[in-house]
Amino acid sequence: MSMKSIGRTAALLVLTSVCFCFQLTPKRGSLNGTVTEKGTKKPIAGARVEITLSSGMIRRSSPTGTDGVYIVDGMEIGDHVIASYKATGYAPDPSRRPVTISKLRTVEDAPLFCDCLSAAYWDAWANGEKVAAAGQSQDPVSQAKLSNAWNILGSAGVSAEARAMAARSLVKVTPQTRRVSSIAAFADADPLALRHAEQDIRAGLKTGQRVPVQGVSPEVASEITAVEARRQYNDRNVSLYVAHLNAVVGHQTAISAVEIIRTHDAIGRID
Repeated sequence: MSMKSIGRTAALLVLTSVCFCFQLTPKRGSLNGTVTEKGTKKPIAGARVEITLSSGMIRRSSPTGTDGVYIVDGMEIGDHVIASYKATGYAPDPSRRPVTISKLRTVEDAPLFCDCLSAAYWDAWANGEKVAAAGQSQDPVSQAKLSNAWNILGSAGVSAEARAMAARSLVKVTPQTRRVSSIAAFADADPLALRHAEQDIRAGLKTGQRVPVQGVSPEVASEITAVEARRQYNDRNVSLYVAHLNAVVGHQTAISAVEIIRTHDAIGRID
């Protein structure tokens, strides 16, 4: 083989190796978006975003600024990740959602509920849900959408007192929502009794001791139990813990709570 042929062969090998390596280099992408208040769309400052990669590695963003914007770099396009959003005083705590990194800059905005006792906030939320229902409140479809909006609060783990504020705002904005028994029950509940019931049920689920739930209706007790049980058992099958719930809050409340949890779990992500 001549020197010229050897040179050509070597050059071809080098070119092939370069192309091969270039093809194996994964394309990198980022996840960015805005963390906002659900209902008002105001940006949330100080929110933390954590991304769990398919490999199990975790990447974190800096806390969001006053614009609520975050960005997390260093992911591969095509990677399936779990994005977790957390902000003090907001629910869910945290909000987790699956995301596929589909391009160089994948956008994923994250709305969170203000877990607060602000009448102005919950009035804005209720008005927004009424508009989103896109119809008269007497319309069965509209009623179903408003009922679903209410159930989402439980699914998100909003506190009992905040849910009572939300219920009062819903009833004020759309009086017909009082026909939904759980909305009416929370709207009429005593705030202090709600706080005590929530604290007692939370403590009982941790210790396994029986809790005499007082001052709230059986329906409200079941709703609170559902939220606290989901928080206690995380993503595990709550049906496996019915015996534990029975011991803490009694059979009927436990059964009702499990049914409420199933309703909450079927709701899916918050948008």
